[in-house]
Amino acid sequence: MLEVHRWRQIDWAPSAVVALATSVDGTVVAAARENGSIELWNVAPGSVGWHCHLTIPGREEAAISSLVWCKSGGDQSTPLGRLFSAGLDGFITEWNLQTLQPKEISESYGGSVWQLAAEPLEALKRAAISSNGALLKKNSDGSDNDEGSSSDSDSEEEEEEGSSHHDIVEQRIAVGCDDGCVRIFTVGDNQAGMLYRRAFPRVKGRILSVTWSLDATRVYAGGSDGCIRCWDSKTVRELFRITAGIGGRGAGSELCVWSLLALRNGTIVSGDSTGSTQFWEGEHGTLLQGHSKHNADVLALAAAPAHNVVFAAGADGQVTLYQLVDESSGKDANGTHPTSEKNSLRVRDRWVYVGNKRNHTHDVKALALAYPVVQEEGQTERPVQKRRRKSRAQMKNDYKKWAQPGIPMLISGGNDCKLFTYPAEAFLAFHPHDICHAPQRPQVQFAGDLSSSGLSVLMAQHSTWIDVWKMNTNRNAVTDMELGYEFGKEVLGKRKFRDEANYVVGNPIKMNGTGEKKLPVHPASNGRSSPYPSKQVASTKGVAPALLARIKCKTVEHIACSAISGDGKYVAFSDRLKPRLFQLEQQQVGASNSLKAKGIIAKKKLSPSLPAAQCMLFTPDSTRLLLGSTQQIMVINVENGEVLHSFKVAPPSARGPKGSLSPINFMCTSADSQWLAATTSSGYIHIFSLEALRHHWSVPVMDGTVATSAIFRPSSSNVLIISTAGNQLHVLDVEAKELTKWSTANGEVLSMRLLDFPGGITGLSVPPTPVSTTVIAYSSRAMVQIDFSKPVKLYSHEPKEKSQAHANGNGAAPKQNGSSSVHTDNFAYVPFKDPVLFLGHTAQSSVLVVEKPWLEVLRQIPAPVYRHLYGT
Repeated sequence: MLEVHRWRQIDWAPSAVVALATSVDGTVVAAARENGSIELWNVAPGSVGWHCHLTIPGREEAAISSLVWCKSGGDQSTPLGRLFSAGLDGFITEWNLQTLQPKEISESYGGSVWQLAAEPLEALKRAAISSNGALLKKNSDGSDNDEGSSSDSDSEEEEEEGSSHHDIVEQRIAVGCDDGCVRIFTVGDNQAGMLYRRAFPRVKGRILSVTWSLDATRVYAGGSDGCIRCWDSKTVRELFRITAGIGGRGAGSELCVWSLLALRNGTIVSGDSTGSTQFWEGEHGTLLQGHSKHNADVLALAAAPAHNVVFAAGADGQVTLYQLVDESSGKDANGTHPTSEKNSLRVRDRWVYVGNKRNHTHDVKALALAYPVVQEEGQTERPVQKRRRKSRAQMKNDYKKWAQPGIPMLISGGNDCKLFTYPAEAFLAFHPHDICHAPQRPQVQFAGDLSSSGLSVLMAQHSTWIDVWKMNTNRNAVTDMELGYEFGKEVLGKRKFRDEANYVVGNPIKMNGTGEKKLPVHPASNGRSSPYPSKQVASTKGVAPALLARIKCKTVEHIACSAISGDGKYVAFSDRLKPRLFQLEQQQVGASNSLKAKGIIAKKKLSPSLPAAQCMLFTPDSTRLLLGSTQQIMVINVENGEVLHSFKVAPPSARGPKGSLSPINFMCTSADSQWLAATTSSGYIHIFSLEALRHHWSVPVMDGTVATSAIFRPSSSNVLIISTAGNQLHVLDVEAKELTKWSTANGEVLSMRLLDFPGGITGLSVPPTPVSTTVIAYSSRAMVQIDFSKPVKLYSHEPKEKSQAHANGNGAAPKQNGSSSVHTDNFAYVPFKDPVLFLGHTAQSSVLVVEKPWLEVLRQIPAPVYRHLYGT
């Protein structure tokens, strides 16, 4: 029986998504949030694998308005490219993705920046080829005039000269500024940041949107005066001007053109503040079609790879689909038009409204297209599992059915802080997938029991402060409700309700039918039970947690990482500038049995030469503080702040994966302080010996994905459990440098069972007792318990039963207690009703769950555009 203590008092205020941008190779999506932070998400072809592997902390008064990826060349070239951000503060920042620090900050020379637009790579490649051809022709002409033939070394030098010329082709960036100018900056391979080149003529109002034609000969800009202007990118001459209100809901001085999009066939798409999406002929600015399907501003536009489908997102929460069709035949044009020299549209091709999705509850501010990576040769494939046939409704909305490698996906984000993915080629056929179920969840760390009375300390990291809570984890002090879970049985997650007969507060629920009272069973699909949707959960009268201390960061930088010692005496955090260490008075933390006691905070000195940390951790004995950065892990003496040792973190070979010098995103130590495991954003796991103070082992990338969490077993300090972004669990013998026998024997079966686990695994928890053999893996949606002393079996085949409706309405036939179940073996997961931010063991059979109802989070967000509901 597992007792679950739930806590909802934590502050959780995620920030809105304001911009999205896809990397040069299409494998990473950058998401900028309103608080100035930037998240890098790995693109995955399935419902699992999406993982935020890097987070650049924000800063106070930072207002990012646009993101852009540029090509990367030179010595530090990466497939992802170079990431730039611009904001309303008037600065353009290039980010170092290894140190998570600003690499170069440039001024816009025009005030606030509303949008960045990079020159298309296709045009850049053509320019590079033409320049290389001219160079080779010049070299060949020079060689004809020379006497004799050139040597092999001379030809090699010419090739190197030609390749270097190809590398130094600069990419142009169009910047829409607040003063009414479009400014051109360039990005070179051997220069940091952007270099200012020229400015277009100033116009009335602000430049709110800007885009390039695919051949990079024209620049289109939309302003706050309701006009769309077309400039020649070389002569900076205005070619034509469009009044955006024509064909929509009318023009006016307050009309704003928020978004522009240039298509391959020359069509220009605009979205404005009246809710209109208009299609313009790109040669002369003639209106082709206009649609007013949005009830509020159209804020973002995106196109499918074939450029025959356009997506529009608005402040009304809709994502709308427009498609190019041939009215004469009624068929989709599919982007294959017979074109003239100027690649114009056929007369009978029209853009028509097809449908929309409304999954966001608030404004949708950003759209982006991404491409899942096609599996490389030699990479191990995930096992394919034979499944029972699903119903037609389930198959239509099955995310795994359309999420395949190479299929383009649309990503949307907005004020509700969520990120949704859609199939770009089958937008209306499937439901989207929520890849960010718990956005910007606070980092929570549990210090454990501090006394026999059951008082524990929990730390929660927020953007500009650290909260330290004291709580009573005794069984009779549950603040919200108490759950009884018995893993491996037929009925999971059974709850107590007020209207159940003979309800007794504080007694765990017997779920196998062997107790004195037997509660009714409401089974769900696959042998799992779900919470009663129509009944209120009974609360037990307990003692609410008390805020022990709040430590505020006095700089403008947001907190990047934090840690609390196992005894609850020390708290450390770091921003982008430097780390800080604080001490809480011991008598106030553990000596008093009252939750009303307040902690006394004392700042401890650290060496001013210490670099900013990306990850922090205290050793189990609370005597050493570990600071992790890109290239090293520093061991700090907590008492005097001296550096005891520095571990060098480097990839196993110089030819590592992209961004081989990657930030450290997670660290853990064994219970006896012998081993240290550090995971990096590139997927490597480095093992260090804290006793010998040396590097021990570099674990290769597991199943091709990044590690999301790791923990050592208390019963065996050399056993490391790792979870990956692909929802896989691996058990390693650190001392022997290999997988354990259990992991080798059950790894394939376990990977099949985890395919159905809701959400991506974000954390692991093990009981603190040395005799325990279980681990709980959890996501924001569910948790699963696995016993390493037992094997994991495949699904058993059930006999077909006649469908019978019941309370949950899923058509599954009810089963009696004690009957055989498909989940009677060593694998069973329990779904959560509300997003879970943290889960940790407080005892052998007791866990603390930190959760927050999503509706409470939405109440903190400004209200969306009013939408009348039928019957209200």
